[in-house]
Amino acid sequence: MRQLSGQDASFLYLDSPDADSHGTLVFIYDPSTAPKQPVRFKAILAHVEKRLSISRVFRQKLVHVPFELDYPYWVDDPQFDIEYHVRHIALPKPGDWRQFCILVSRLHAPPLNMRRPLWEMYVIEGLDNIDWIPKGSFAVLIKGHHCALDGHTAAELTMGLHDLAADGSVSVPVKSVPYEPAPPASTAQLIFKACVNNLRSPFRVMRPALRALPVLGAAAAKFYARAVPNPSEHAVTRFNHKLSPHRVFTARGFDFADVKRIRATVPGATINDCVLSIAAGAVRHYLEAKGELTEASLRIGAPINTRSESEYGDAGNNISAFFCETHVNVADPLERLGRIRETTRNAKELSVAIGAREITDISKHSPAALNLLAMKAMNGLAFGARTGTPFANYLLSNVPGPTVPLFLCGAKLVFWNVIAPLPHSIGLMFGATSYCGRIFLAPTACREMMPDPDFFAGCIDRSFAEHIKATDALLTAHPELLDVKGQRQEGRRINPGLATMARLAPKVKTGSL
Repeated sequence: MRQLSGQDASFLYLDSPDADSHGTLVFIYDPSTAPKQPVRFKAILAHVEKRLSISRVFRQKLVHVPFELDYPYWVDDPQFDIEYHVRHIALPKPGDWRQFCILVSRLHAPPLNMRRPLWEMYVIEGLDNIDWIPKGSFAVLIKGHHCALDGHTAAELTMGLHDLAADGSVSVPVKSVPYEPAPPASTAQLIFKACVNNLRSPFRVMRPALRALPVLGAAAAKFYARAVPNPSEHAVTRFNHKLSPHRVFTARGFDFADVKRIRATVPGATINDCVLSIAAGAVRHYLEAKGELTEASLRIGAPINTRSESEYGDAGNNISAFFCETHVNVADPLERLGRIRETTRNAKELSVAIGAREITDISKHSPAALNLLAMKAMNGLAFGARTGTPFANYLLSNVPGPTVPLFLCGAKLVFWNVIAPLPHSIGLMFGATSYCGRIFLAPTACREMMPDPDFFAGCIDRSFAEHIKATDALLTAHPELLDVKGQRQEGRRINPGLATMARLAPKVKTGSL
């Protein structure tokens, strides 16, 4: 029996009929590489069943403490049925991208069954009319609750489910977890544990709180001191109102080499800065087309991975967040990128000063009753949107992926991204993923706020084209900017699974995408 941390439980407490905290991983495969043709659902089901031991997420369900006196527990499900969780459907003809995005949005929207392990998998056949993937491709969706996994946990799950060779001879070594269903704890035991934990919680949360709260309080006071007298600087957009239960999803892909060239135009910029600028350009074009573009810069929220090296491989969440201006009001793409570089640097410095790890520890160790009340209060305040000063206008989560091809039952992965959970009153979130020399930018939005996702996808294309055009002009005039010695290295934590893939890659005889 394993207890949820305070941070994991907070995602449960944030659930509401219009904003459930679950996300969906989206994978698309080319089956032409599989040694055995065709790739059948039965083979995929058998493969998944064989890999269930890579994560506790698959076979454990939640048990709640009476009266929510303490955080829930994960327990092995003695009636686990893989055929309930893994489902098989086909995309209607002609099987184009628009139909696929509509289908996955509808599969994503409903809440998960809280009485079973909190995941579902859908195998979707019939992707026959999408110009950038081979005819006959299929997709796999993995829908899971945020209380069980964050973006980096999902990336590790992805590694464990796939192989590094089409014949299955090379796979990423992922530590397995035992599955031994035990009798559930009695109500008396749960209440006793709750009493002990509630006595300990104030002492465990005291140290990180003393370190983080003074700086965090000063930062919040500074934000509101600036925002309340100047509401025009912190505009409420169409993406900052009450959510509907319906979602839309789409995606666009770019060559990693092109994004690196964009990065070279602004000394010190990172790949993440470039992605933020492209996304901001798309938001600008969309709001401008709706006649809703303001002079406000607009703020973005982004999660920060706070795992230590020893914590990779653990299920659950280890994340904090930072907020920064995205300068949507700046038309020139490279000027916007330069400003974003400055604001992200300042935001990251602030997160270090506050202590992202300390904030994570506060959320993990705070008493259950206090956490529950705090999350319900956040729901009621709708993250500040009702006061006209939202903490963020939209969100972006950047999760790096493998640089070598992955295979499922011999079928080569050609795309992966996520349909992201949307918090209250923030109706747009970008998922940014990388894989085999490509970067995929995938917005998830409330359907009422973005009824035309195809048009928004065109806005992403337009923003990217503007960045490329400006980059070509600048680098033609100043080719010295391409000197890699002067470029800043990304300062992110390296996932050990990705590092292992890099070591194994030379042994795998595969071509690039």
